[in-house]
Amino acid sequence: MRSISARAKWLRATLVTTVGAALALVAGTAFGAPQGGASQLSTPAPDLTAFYVSTNGADTAGATAVGILCFDKPVSAVSLGANGATLVNQVKLYGYGAGGAGGSASPATQALALSSTRGTTAAINPANGDCADIMIPATQGPDGVGVDLNSFTLVSVGAGAATGTSGRPSVAGAVGVTAKGTPEISPQAGETTGPKLLSASKTAAQQLTFVFNRPLNPSATARAAGADYGYVDSSGARFPGKPAVQITGAVVNVQFAAPISTDVRQFVKAGAVESQTQDVPNPRDATGGATGAVPAITAVAPVSGLPGTFEVTYNQPVAVTNRGDFVAYLEDNSSVSATATSQPSAPTNQVRVTFGAASQFASLITKVLDTGGAVTAASHASVLGEVAVSTPPMRAGFTEGPDLTAIALNPSAGIATYTFDGNYGSLVAGTVANPAAFALVNADGTISTGAASATVLGNTVTAKFSSTQLANAAGGTVTGPAVSDYETSNCGGCSASQNVGPSTSGKSTIRPIHAVRVGLRAFHERRISGGRTRISYSGKIYLGHAFNPSFCYGKVDLIIKHRNTTVVRRTLSVGYRRCTFGQTSTISDRKLKHDGGRVYASFTGNKFVFPISSGAAVF
Repeated sequence: MRSISARAKWLRATLVTTVGAALALVAGTAFGAPQGGASQLSTPAPDLTAFYVSTNGADTAGATAVGILCFDKPVSAVSLGANGATLVNQVKLYGYGAGGAGGSASPATQALALSSTRGTTAAINPANGDCADIMIPATQGPDGVGVDLNSFTLVSVGAGAATGTSGRPSVAGAVGVTAKGTPEISPQAGETTGPKLLSASKTAAQQLTFVFNRPLNPSATARAAGADYGYVDSSGARFPGKPAVQITGAVVNVQFAAPISTDVRQFVKAGAVESQTQDVPNPRDATGGATGAVPAITAVAPVSGLPGTFEVTYNQPVAVTNRGDFVAYLEDNSSVSATATSQPSAPTNQVRVTFGAASQFASLITKVLDTGGAVTAASHASVLGEVAVSTPPMRAGFTEGPDLTAIALNPSAGIATYTFDGNYGSLVAGTVANPAAFALVNADGTISTGAASATVLGNTVTAKFSSTQLANAAGGTVTGPAVSDYETSNCGGCSASQNVGPSTSGKSTIRPIHAVRVGLRAFHERRISGGRTRISYSGKIYLGHAFNPSFCYGKVDLIIKHRNTTVVRRTLSVGYRRCTFGQTSTISDRKLKHDGGRVYASFTGNKFVFPISSGAAVF
């Protein structure tokens, strides 16, 4: 048997039937950006392709916001309804900021149903019959001001919102918002869903101007600046602003009681402002330079192997005096206070800070703050300061909830695999409570009946359909909220987000391919009593150069032979996201004979092993 072990450290096996599959891109007009980067759906009916911001309601006071919604085929003007009401009532805008008060409530993320904006109209775009102009009056924002279209990242449109000139009703779907000018929502270090303070500077003898990264709700002028804004001098003293503030766009002007000459750091408290339209409050923020003898944060680094724990570095040796003044912000604008601190020796310029309440969601922490007074150096309490620790993936086409990125059909297995992004963790595992939310888009643009069953694994949902349904499908759709991400509890204020629906994707079809390599490795044996030998073996499926080899799942039928005698016959599961398999078997010594000879393996029945990556490989 030792000769077998020596010869079988790494054996390349021969695949005798098909395994795997390839992703076939759907042909079609794709000048827009479907949700999550999904494939463009293409049917004889009008398929949603894009939403462009033409005039943003936050750019000019009193401006009517105009968005251009496009399909891949001409649309009938009559089908839009009187003043476009049929289309308008089927449109929802989504963005980041589930904690905001603006717009209609949504279990998925911050949303604004255009059915709630009185006076909104729609008409065929005069330059392109495939598109409709949607016009939202300036007074119809949630605060009586213009709708900030650039603050949204996704538009979802229900089925039959318009009818093509061929008479076919449009297919439901979701596309990313193409912003006018510089995108308002983009990945930024330390960002949360609330307005982020970018800078603060003296613009008059007694005035500081605070600039945020998003247009602000101008109706919040009654807020007391003395409690919300201020600056710190080199001694650590704080100077609050006067009550009256002026908000214009993304800028806040704050007056102070005396001329400003000693400011070294500026700050704004949480909730000082809110974003326009969505009313998401800002997190606590600070900006500025050196603070002299006053201790200030200079760096924050996560501690390897300890989620939710950070090494906080100061500009000088310090001692912890108030643990609760260490605060971590998560991307959804929630915050948690430190649950523990430690120092290897005191005084030192480093403090190890643990945010136990957010430990399982450490990847969502975007910045760490000392809100002022967490530590001291000599007689000086620390000044308010912060350091970004991550950059959340906020961008057009995505939301805080699970975003549909691809749909793969496997007619031979009777399943469709819906893949969602993993930007905010895995989906809550288990059986989907409403499998009917997962449907197929038929080749004629109609929608099939919902799935018979659906289960979640990682970031995928496997939905069961009939072979006839799958054979007739051009893609798939999720008709409404059906799955949630993993922020389910103990997250210091954050909460689970559900998927946006309806959303659609063109199909990727599972195809048999040949010449796929299967590696057999770590082949070991150990004699046991009773004339038996225990062998352990493992291997990996290699799906070819065009596939990411770390994204597949399914089963393999494994046969291991010594000479011409079958010594092992097993059906093994292929590890999710690893494409690996392995098992230990006990076999009779008389089958091995211990006389050397070739050990080899063959694999059969592997048609259910296929990639689940959202990549676009074609064989």
